[in-house]
Amino acid sequence: IAVVVGVAVVAAIALTTLPAARWTGTATLRVEPGTAASGGVVRADDLEYVDRLINTYAKVVSNRAFADALAEKLRLDEAPTLELEGVPSTNLVEIHATTPDRAVSAKAANAAATALIQNVRRAAAADSQAAETAFRRRAERLETDLARARAELEELRGTVQSPATRVRALQLTEEINGMRLSLTALHDGYQASQPARDARASSLSLSIPASPPSQADGGNVALAVALALALGLLGGAGLAFLRENLSRRFRSADEIEASVRAPVLAAIPEVRGSAASPLFNGASPAQEGFRRLRTALLTRYEDGLLTRYEDRPLMVASARPGDGRSTVVANLGVSLAQAGRSVVVVDADLRAPDLHRILGVPRAPGLGDMLSGLSGADPERAPLACRPTGVAELSILPAGSVVDDPATLLGSDAMGLVVDELERHFDCVLIDSSAILAVADALALVRHVPSVVLVAASGTSRDELWLADQELRRSQASVVGVVINRASDSGLYPYAGYGASHSDRELSDAGIGSFLRIGE
Repeated sequence: IAVVVGVAVVAAIALTTLPAARWTGTATLRVEPGTAASGGVVRADDLEYVDRLINTYAKVVSNRAFADALAEKLRLDEAPTLELEGVPSTNLVEIHATTPDRAVSAKAANAAATALIQNVRRAAAADSQAAETAFRRRAERLETDLARARAELEELRGTVQSPATRVRALQLTEEINGMRLSLTALHDGYQASQPARDARASSLSLSIPASPPSQADGGNVALAVALALALGLLGGAGLAFLRENLSRRFRSADEIEASVRAPVLAAIPEVRGSAASPLFNGASPAQEGFRRLRTALLTRYEDGLLTRYEDRPLMVASARPGDGRSTVVANLGVSLAQAGRSVVVVDADLRAPDLHRILGVPRAPGLGDMLSGLSGADPERAPLACRPTGVAELSILPAGSVVDDPATLLGSDAMGLVVDELERHFDCVLIDSSAILAVADALALVRHVPSVVLVAASGTSRDELWLADQELRRSQASVVGVVINRASDSGLYPYAGYGASHSDRELSDAGIGSFLRIGE
């Protein structure tokens, strides 16, 4: 801000202290409302009309073609700089013509005023001619229709009278009377508007011709510095605001909620060493974040918000790969199981599965085998294919063998059978899906699992999360909420410093058995 203000002040001083070499002549014109010029009473709408006229005249005068035509008429080497502005609280306008020559500036101002008056009169004449042409055309049409109706009525009167002819005669009589009234009204309206059209042609007149200016244009240093300070402060603050907001990354939970129109359910803080073993112990701030997420989801279950829309199975998705979606599913599953729910986590990321590695089970057979019919796997026997983990009440249905076209399989009826069977056997069904913006697998899965929890890492951009949310909503998905993963910014996780002594991972490479002992 200080730099912008300093540059603005220096520039203002430099520009205003340069030698003045230009002169400005001023011609004053008078703008009259149409009713006043024709002897009527000035109304409020007449004053608004004057304002519109002044704005129109200003556009005409500031047009480059207008200045070039004026320069050609006066045989000037350089077109004058023209400006029109209204005199406050009056119906006067001033035309300013700035040129390098004192006498020429006054001549240019008077010539500009004359040219503008001529333009107004030509425009008024064209409008009057157009109005007269339109009036004559309408009048001729009415007279032609009137003559036709009269002729038909005379013909009917000369024929044998019948009920049908009498009815038609009455209709023609009414039409003739209506056309007479319309023709009379048309004539009256045209005559009534004629004074206003005549007045419009004389609404602009020269009031005070321009005289050669007494002094050249000069700079007011004090005023220029004051304006530079004001504009520099505004401009500097604006640039600072833009610089602060050019980052497309989220800095607070409020920004995320405003972007995706869904609540932030929990924030999982960034933990050192989490890549080696993504399951967190019971004393870490990360596990506390998953307890908060568990509480938020169970509250929704108990309130009936999910069951009302038949959304008990939850799909966990993310905008891009690497946001920690599988880590969230595994730890949330552990947290729900510790709360006494029977939980199954399903690895529906058939392209790059990771849940089997996190929970220490083989990848195959699993979901992919069921959906593609490999090894005689039956979708209706999905609960039997689930494997137990080292956590009580937590089971996993791994991704299974590599399959072709995962999106088609995930959107198939077989996937619906798998979800239905799992829902009948488990309290909570958590489904890990693929990245939404990378492949179409998650959007295909929405058909069977419309409730979605979005995972957004702290590095996810606004555009990525917004696009993922839009893709889900276009697929008729219901975004339950957002989980902020690996939150390191205090705006995303305000308690980043709380319990720092427990922030490191305490799990060893022994796997999930160590997790259970630490939890106990």
